Amino acid sequence: MRTTLKRGVGRGASANGNGQAVFPPGAASTITRYRQPPPPTRTGLGLFGRILLVTLLTILALALAAAGGSYLYFHQSVAAGQASTPEGIKAHTTLQLPNA
Repeated sequence: MRTTLKRGVGRGASANGNGQAVFPPGAASTITRYRQPPPPTRTGLGLFGRILLVTLLTILALALAAAGGSYLYFHQSVAAGQASTPEGIKAHTTLQLPNA
């Protein structure tokens, strides 16, 4: 296995056969530094839109919570009014209206 010094490549190499030392190749190109554009400035209309969106989402969440709570309340009150004792179940079945 040959190393770079044995092949005559690198700064520490001796002459490469034509009397010239072989140096590593130079940089291919210069470095280009790219910068991100600055963020857009905030406007009053954007802030108003954000506040409006948060307000609408809050109202929607409260409306859904009220609807769910009222459903559970009425569902539970109907279940509490149903007959649970044997006498109540018998009275309920005898008092049911026939289907029209």
